[in-house]
Amino acid sequence: MITKSDKIIIGFFVAIVLSAISGISFAFIKAGLSNNSTQSSSENEVNQNKDYQESKNIENNLSVIPPPRRKQTISTNQLLKQEEEKFIQASQYFNEADRLLTEARGQNNSQSAISLLNEAQKNLEQANNIMKEFEPNSPYHKSAQDYINYIPFYADSINQWKNYFTKLDSHQARNHPWEAITDNSNFIDLTYHNKQSVMAKAKKQSVVLTFDDGPSPQYTEPILDILRKYNVKATFFVVGSQVSQHCAIVQRIYSEGHEIGNHSYTHPWMGRISDEEQQQEIFQTQAIIENCIGSKPRWFRSPYASQNESTLKIAHQAGLNTALWTIDTEDWRKTSTTNSIIQKALNYNRNNIILMHDGVEPNPNFKHPSASLSRSNTVQSLDTIIQRLQDKGFQFVTISEAFSNY
Repeated sequence: MITKSDKIIIGFFVAIVLSAISGISFAFIKAGLSNNSTQSSSENEVNQNKDYQESKNIENNLSVIPPPRRKQTISTNQLLKQEEEKFIQASQYFNEADRLLTEARGQNNSQSAISLLNEAQKNLEQANNIMKEFEPNSPYHKSAQDYINYIPFYADSINQWKNYFTKLDSHQARNHPWEAITDNSNFIDLTYHNKQSVMAKAKKQSVVLTFDDGPSPQYTEPILDILRKYNVKATFFVVGSQVSQHCAIVQRIYSEGHEIGNHSYTHPWMGRISDEEQQQEIFQTQAIIENCIGSKPRWFRSPYASQNESTLKIAHQAGLNTALWTIDTEDWRKTSTTNSIIQKALNYNRNNIILMHDGVEPNPNFKHPSASLSRSNTVQSLDTIIQRLQDKGFQFVTISEAFSNY
């Protein structure tokens, strides 16, 4: 039988055992927690090392990748500058072709003329090729189109003159292109190639000042004031469409003793339109001028010096002589200056018919790309031209007065 003291001893031993078990469990738990903590720390360190290595790899990779290339962009100003330079180059080719053509058709030597015409053709082709490059959004597109519209006329003229000078060597040429000479003793026809023989019959020491494309309020009136100041008479080849708008100016020209000439109604290239259209251009202008001043003109001048045998025949039917010029001051060009006009007008010491202009854009639908929109240089040059020619003993007369004894 278990006594009370035995129970106390047994309880004491049970407490000791339980206490030992509890301590062992706590040690295991503590060791487990310590192991977990160590493992977690190691894993974190490994992860951190891994992240660091990946970061370094990215950094290293980036260091060998080249930076993105910058796009080669051209500024608007640069583009405009390029367009401007291209347009200037093309217009220079065109102007050189124009100059060579003018020089060629005044030649008496066929080979020299053909050589000049070949060069003119090359320059014209260069101008045409460059002008075609301008896109519709280019600021020079419209101006380029003006050149392109004119180029066929120049190409046609060059080909006709080449054909003429080629035939001239074989004595097959009868008439000069665009200025055919009609043998008619009743009329005078002054052209490029007969000008020396015709002017030899003009009044001695005479100069004929001629003004084309008017009348215009802005320039014809100041020109008339200068002519009146020196008591100088001139000849005005007027455009019919302008006469209908400014009859009062035409009446002033006529009343102050100047001569009125016929310069067509719409200022076309006469040599490239039909005979019926040429007839309308000439006869309609005759009627408008007669209605304005009560008298018909006696002289006709073809716009652009473009004419053929039909032009002269129709002019004769209207009772008109025809005349081009012996000196072109080129006052109509954008490149002209007061000094350049004066120098060209004073270039010869003989009888001359001097071409100048008092009108601007006589045909608004067909604008010459080299033409200036101002005639201020013409007005400003006139005083000097008159004074210097008078000092040389020349007399200013109308074209009819110059050939009064023809």
